[in-house]
Amino acid sequence: MSFKKNVNLEKSKVFLLGAGQIGSKILDYFNEFDSQVIVVDEKRPENLLDKNFFYEFDLTQVNKITELFDELIKKHDCPEILINSSYPKNDNWANCDFENSTTEDFLENLNFHLGSFSISSKLICDEMKKNKLKGSVVLLNSIYGLVAQDENLYVKENINMSFPYPVIKSGIGGLTQQLSSYYGKYGIRVNSICSGGIQGKVSGADEKMNTSFADKYIAKVPLGRMATSDDIANMACFLSSKASSYITGQNIAVDGGYTAK
Repeated sequence: MSFKKNVNLEKSKVFLLGAGQIGSKILDYFNEFDSQVIVVDEKRPENLLDKNFFYEFDLTQVNKITELFDELIKKHDCPEILINSSYPKNDNWANCDFENSTTEDFLENLNFHLGSFSISSKLICDEMKKNKLKGSVVLLNSIYGLVAQDENLYVKENINMSFPYPVIKSGIGGLTQQLSSYYGKYGIRVNSICSGGIQGKVSGADEKMNTSFADKYIAKVPLGRMATSDDIANMACFLSSKASSYITGQNIAVDGGYTAK
């Protein structure tokens, strides 16, 4: 089988949770195929095509995810692919550093982010199993699920070291391994993408990243640059395709070599 045929994503049905900077780029890529993407987010993406569908939903409402998915599956059937690029967080997320994070903020964000990723992934895996679909689940993770934050990067910057973020992302790594281990016998694959720092906005915020932070971060990256949305979207499509049919349970670093040092 040719490589081109292997990565063919034609006729795929995709549930895409989160259409922010990364999610919208993933949608761009899938729009190039004859696939149908059902997007779930609070804001309708500008690149949504007529063949796609949009559902407005706040993924911090973890107790309503089952109801949402029941509706989506009833209307669109079970997807072959689930990609979760969402970033659920509470209103005080920017202040959840090691000095100011409260117990309430920590637990709430853990529930919003790790909770929503866990519940939605299991629901779709169960539905894939029920429908005998050998599907793919791709979860957006971070290098901070693999290594600790470097405190030196955050000195005198507009972004703080986060207390809940690395805990959440480490949890997604464990979730990936556990789901892949359990559902592998049904032909269902689960992987996460541990992205390095992405050029543009501060993660989970609308403000732009300071140039000084980017310079310090890039100095730690062997390839000498930040990641782009295309870098992550490429991996998401690869892990969704048959070209990665023997890859599961992996937390794959797409980081320019940051975690290699």
